[in-house]
Amino acid sequence: GALADDARRYGPEMVAPAIADLRGRLEDPVHSEQLVVALQAAGNAASVELLPAVQPYLDDERRSVRNAALESLGRLPPAATEDWFAPMLAAADNVQARTRVAMVYAKQAGLHGGPTATVLAGALAQLHAESHPAVRRELVAIIGASKDPAAHQALVGRMKRESNGSVLVELGRHVAIEELDP
Repeated sequence: GALADDARRYGPEMVAPAIADLRGRLEDPVHSEQLVVALQAAGNAASVELLPAVQPYLDDERRSVRNAALESLGRLPPAATEDWFAPMLAAADNVQARTRVAMVYAKQAGLHGGPTATVLAGALAQLHAESHPAVRRELVAIIGASKDPAAHQALVGRMKRESNGSVLVELGRHVAIEELDP
């Protein structure tokens, strides 16, 4: 996977064989462990071309496979998976799953200059509804990566209401103390 990502600077003729090999490993895995490794390699490759091969594993019955598939999205451009954010967050049946979804999208936003408008809207909506601090912290990271002034003001408002220390630390990365009126 990392080889495919590095090969991009050398041209498509270097990338195509690595992507084809990964696609084959994803489409015909021998066992779960090999599949998890292939999904991790797909994440390292950061190739949108592999999304059709990765997507079925986002709903796999095996948690290790689901987690590896989700994490493989982390380096992709946010636009490639923006339509999956809200449904995956809504479908996540526990705090760890919601946190993992938000972490992946926070990683995307951080690597690619911010979230898409779709992901930003979903993160803002979920921030107001979310009860668990770990998820709120990751949602703040997504929103904080945005350049949108209204999103920034939402973070300023959240900082005034937030009581959890870890969420306040993340908010402090995006909101200057001077922005808080007395």
